[in-house]
Amino acid sequence: MKNEAVNFWKFYNRDYPLNVMVIGKTECDSSYYVCRKNSRIMAVEYITKGSQSLKINSKEYTPKKNCAVLLTKNSRHEYYCGKNEYAEKEWIVFDGELAENLIKMYLPENEYCFENCNLLPFFKEIDRIKNNRADNYGALIDEVAVILHRMIIQIRNSICNNKATLAEQLQKYIDANVEKKLTIEELSSVFNYSKNQLTRVFKEAYGLTPYHYYLERKIDVAKLYLSNTRKPISEISQILAFSDQNYFSSEFKRITLLSPSEYRKRMN
Repeated sequence: MKNEAVNFWKFYNRDYPLNVMVIGKTECDSSYYVCRKNSRIMAVEYITKGSQSLKINSKEYTPKKNCAVLLTKNSRHEYYCGKNEYAEKEWIVFDGELAENLIKMYLPENEYCFENCNLLPFFKEIDRIKNNRADNYGALIDEVAVILHRMIIQIRNSICNNKATLAEQLQKYIDANVEKKLTIEELSSVFNYSKNQLTRVFKEAYGLTPYHYYLERKIDVAKLYLSNTRKPISEISQILAFSDQNYFSSEFKRITLLSPSEYRKRMN
């Protein structure tokens, strides 16, 4: 077993609505075993590789890659890797009324394991905050509180999204971020699949790559700007995160067979 952790217990302040006690990463093998009969704290763990076993409040789970585990306050839980199990995970241990309320507001009662959560980007942000704010606990808490809120919303959304296929989830993510600069590397990180896997699954479902779908959606949004606003073409190009106006115009004409200015004239 290998464990990396940064401890903030000494800064615990009962007046804070949220406290962070430990942030860490663990590589778990058959020697790994944790048992708490009445947990004083709460935690979110995210499995990045492999699987482990979990028993919590009479429920049993086998969290695997891309699963989030919620350990609630006052719960009885034990988690471990069996003889043939191995897992890598990132985790954060916390306490406070804010965290308890967020969990009650967003997550179903008596559920502790959530599949396909894509929490890795949030843990990367937490890792950055941990490194940048190690000497300022108050600032660290303020920033982590926002990330934790977003993380719990992400877990809530995953409960709904798990009914959707990977291709459908990917399509929704692209649609929601169409005005941003989006790369296949980011998609790979968010969904925890390789670039080739994502491209293959998406193309099988929709007949084009995620990148070409992303471009076509950008052009659809550009059409709305051109026909319903008086924004300059250069500004529309910037809003849609194209590298420059020439590239925007070139892609627009490739897809629509009209330049942006020609399209605007036809629509007005």
